[in-house]
Order: sequence, then structure tokens, then C-alpha cells
Amino acid sequence: MIVAGAFVAAVLGWLAGLGLNRLAAWLPARDDNAADEDRPRIGADGHEIFPLSAFIRVHPWLTGRRGRPTRQRELALSGATALLAVALWLRYGASWPLLPAGIAGLLLLLIAAIDIDRRLVLNEVLLAGAVLAALYAALGGWGRLLSALVGCGVGLGLFLLIALLSRPIVKSSGGMGAGDVKLAGLLGLMFGYPAVMPVLFLGVLAGGLTSAALLLARRLERKAMIPYAPFLAVGGIVALLLG
Repeated sequence: MIVAGAFVAAVLGWLAGLGLNRLAAWLPARDDNAADEDRPRIGADGHEIFPLSAFIRVHPWLTGRRGRPTRQRELALSGATALLAVALWLRYGASWPLLPAGIAGLLLLLIAAIDIDRRLVLNEVLLAGAVLAALYAALGGWGRLLSALVGCGVGLGLFLLIALLSRPIVKSSGGMGAGDVKLAGLLGLMFGYPAVMPVLFLGVLAGGLTSAALLLARRLERKAMIPYAPFLAVGGIVALLLG
């Protein structure tokens, strides 16, 4: 039963990863596509011709205009979702917590994939996660909701402070990005206080160790900045697996 469930979880996770790949490639490419499509062209009479998309938005998935993931990234992300699905199945089994944990894990992997590819943490993805996390916390009663709100405030406050302190040090790239700060707030909303503290600590530790290793290997400049969202996502996923 456990082996069969793990196999089904792996297949479903792989399929979810395929969809996640398309989403991770399409979401940050929408603005690029829209900018190209909405630019007016000059007609034979010298007048500007605005495409229909300048007035009516057509979903890029219907027209085929969307970003496409590389084969390597597609395999890596699909493999990660399959492994996550199996790990969550082994941790929770066929129980109610499996559903929110799975959704949270996929959301964190999506955020990490986009940040690795484009150095972006998209507001719409964070907002969707915040709404889902707040609804889940509300289902647990006022105590859990209060814990989630406090965790959100603590995550935002701590990482805003880190961002401000790191700005003079990492001048070339501006220090920690605003997306990382907002992601810390989302993790606080997901896990609540004080559970969010080890999550943030693990993310900072993983990012710091990776940066140090890259510096020692001379693969990273001293004042360069690495994408931080993937490490925060790792902290969140580890917390999900530990329950």
C-alpha cells in the first residue's frame, strides 16, 4: 500500500511539475509578450496601427505566445515535484494535511524556479499564496490566524532589516530584493509564529553557505547577489516535511 501510494504520488508529482514548468516560464514572460504585441506598427498610409491585443487581452496560452522552459530546467523541476510528492505522501499519508502541504510545496517550487530563471519574485504568485495561507489559517480558528499574522509581520520585519543592512554591502545589485522580503512575510503567514523562525534561519543559513562555497570556488564576485528565494523555499519545504 505504501509503495503503491508512493508510485502514484511520484506520477502525479511529475505531471504537476510539467504544468509548473509551463507556468514558471509563462508568468514572467507575459509582460515581455504584451510589450511586443501592443507596440503600434506603421501602415502603408503612414498611420499607426495598434494590434487588437492593445485593447483586448487574449490569453497567451490560447495564442501560443508564452515562455518555454529549457529541457534541463523542465527535467529538474519535474523531478523535484515528483520527489516532493513522494516525501509528502510518506510524511502525511492519505490525510487532510497532505492537501495544503502539497499546495504550499508546489507554490514554493514555482517561486524558486522563477527566481532562478529570471531573478524575479512575482507579486501575483505571492498574493495567491498569501490568500491561500490566510484562508487555511482562518480554518484553524482565531489562534492560528493570529499566529499567522504575527509570523507574517515578523518575517517582513526581519528581512526588511536585513535588506536595509545589506544594501551598503552589496552595492552592485542593491542587496536583498523586495521580493525576498515579501516571501519571508508569506512564509510567516504559512507557518505562523514561532514556527517561522527556524524556516527563515534555515533559508538564511543555506543561502550563506552556498554563497561562501561559490566565493571560495571563485564562481561568485564578492559584491554579487545570488537569488535568495530558492533558499527560503528550501527552508519552507523542509518545514513541511518535518511537519
